[in-house]
Order: sequence, then C-alpha cells, then structure tokens
Amino acid sequence: MKEMEMLAKMPQMNFLSDQPTASALTTYNKRGAQVLTKYLNSTLRRFTEVCDLDKGMRKIYQNYSPYLYPFSVEYSILVVGVLYIIWQNINVCGGQQEESFSFKCKENPEDTEKMESNIVVYADFHSANKGLFCGLAVMLLSVVGIILFMITLSSTDNFELATKIHLWNVMFLVTLMLISSILAYRQLTKLDINQHYRSLLDDIFLIICIPAFFLNGIFTIIPAAYDRNIMSVIFSIVEVIQVLVQSPLIIDGLRRCSKSRTLRKQKPGRELVTFLIVCNVASWISQTFEVESHGILDHRDQFYGEELWTILGHLCIPLMMFYRFHSSVCLVDIWKYAYEAPHNEEQEFSPIPNK
Repeated sequence: MKEMEMLAKMPQMNFLSDQPTASALTTYNKRGAQVLTKYLNSTLRRFTEVCDLDKGMRKIYQNYSPYLYPFSVEYSILVVGVLYIIWQNINVCGGQQEESFSFKCKENPEDTEKMESNIVVYADFHSANKGLFCGLAVMLLSVVGIILFMITLSSTDNFELATKIHLWNVMFLVTLMLISSILAYRQLTKLDINQHYRSLLDDIFLIICIPAFFLNGIFTIIPAAYDRNIMSVIFSIVEVIQVLVQSPLIIDGLRRCSKSRTLRKQKPGRELVTFLIVCNVASWISQTFEVESHGILDHRDQFYGEELWTILGHLCIPLMMFYRFHSSVCLVDIWKYAYEAPHNEEQEFSPIPNK
C-alpha cells in the first residue's frame, strides 16, 4: 500500500526524453515495473480516446469492421483444424517404429550447376476447360451484380431495386450450383472407392456449418413471409437444398479415386467439379461484400430488432462464408486426387535402415 501511495505521488515520467530514468526490476524494488505499467496503461488509454474522438477513425471502423469480423471467425476455425492435425500426428512415427531410418536422395554431383528449384506448379486441366470458362463467366456476372448492388444500395431512392438485384444475383448463382451438384454427384459415382482415405477433419468442418444455413433460412423465411416476399422465401429454400446436396457430394468425392486407365482418361464429372469450385468462390466473394447489408434487405433488423439480429447474424454469417470457402478447397482436392490412382505411402517411400 505504501508503494502504491508513493507511486501515485510521483510526477509523470517522460520516457521519450533525452535522459530517461532507469529503475531496477528486482524483487525488492518493483518501482520500475510499476512505473512502466502505469505509463503503458495511460498511453493505451490516451490512444483509445483519440480513436474515439477522431471522426475519421470512427468512420473507418464503422464502414470496414463488418467486412473483417467474419475473417477472424474463419481464421479461428482454421487454427483449430491445424492444431487438431498437429495433435493427431504427435508421436505417430515414434509409436510405430523404434528404429532410426534415413532416406537416401539420388543426386548427381556433376549436375549441381544445372539444378532447379523443387517447387514446380503443375496442373492438368484435361476435361476441365469448359467448366473453368463457364465458372469464370458466372463469376464475372456475379461481380457485376455485386457492383450494381453496391451502387444502388448507396442511394436511398433505389433500395427496392438493390434488393431485386441482390436476390436475382444470388438466386441465379445458387440455382446453377444446385443443378451442377446433382449432375456432378451422379458422375462421381462412376469412380472407384479409395480405401486409404482416413481424414475426417474436412467432414467435421462441413457438418458444423450446415446448421448455420438452416438457422439463417428460418430467420429469413419468417420476415419474408410476413412481408409476402416470395422470392426471398424461394431463395432460402433453394440455398438449403443446395447445401444438403453439395455436402454429401464433397464427403463422397473425397473418398473416390480412379483405379482403371479408362476412368483416368475419361475423368467423369471433372467439368462440373471445376464449375462448382469457381461458383463456390464466387458465392464466398458475394457474401463477403454483401455482409454489411445482410439484414437490411428483408428488413430483418427491424423485424427482430437490431440487438437480436446482430447476435443471429454474427452466429450464422461467418459459418456460411466458411462453408463456401472450405467447400471450394475440398472440391479442389476432389478435382486433383479423385481422378488419379490411389496413393499407397508404403510404396512411395521405402525407408532404408542405417547400417
């Protein structure tokens, strides 16, 4: 108590002066640590007050914070996945083999001057060109719709027009994704089953995001039905159906492979998988730029109240965005590995014990 009273009576020290005062940080003399803590707290408090009083900083925070908070949720989910993979692989090699092994690398000393980087990006777009160009065309139309939506939304006189542009844009995109998912699922059933696939993390990420679409659909249909907005009701139902079709497609496609040369040559369904990859990315971009106006379009913020809708929106929207992002990643894995022969790690790497 005496030390705190003496600290309060001390004049405020200037740490940015030419002759700073140094105090010993020992267990017997905590004066330096207390002075440093007091200075940091006062500096942080002054910085916060400046940001609150500054109109420019406040405007930046209000305009851009809605676009950034979903990324923090997505980042947290990805960190959980990485930590799960680390935890799953701890002591795996040590528990299986007790002997020390070494891998021999073939290297020609004479060709060291002509050696290139081992990082080579290679992608085989066989049976994927049509799906890629069609997907890029749909993404271009989606971006044009987003631009028109943002322009019309900024004007108070064109609010109804902005709502129609948004609904027709997302309805067109989700309908194409639903049809493509059904056709792709039918084509992927022609592939063989991969017995070596063991990862369940992708399945967990997909499953935990599905309830967000159900909640968002319910919270959207109720005010839309009250306002007799039939288009919004149809879109919510179609979006939920599309997710229910695409999720089993991804879960089943991750466990497929092509054991025969005929399947590796024909690559059934690869055009549709490529199209779905681009469409999911387009949907993720659309949700990212329209996240600020998510509850304004159907007057959901007025129907539920700003506080309740803020909680519901923060609960559903980040998971919906993460679902689109993660679906595109899983579809890329299907696009790459479902049309190849199953990989056997024991055949690819032959460890040679040390002599």
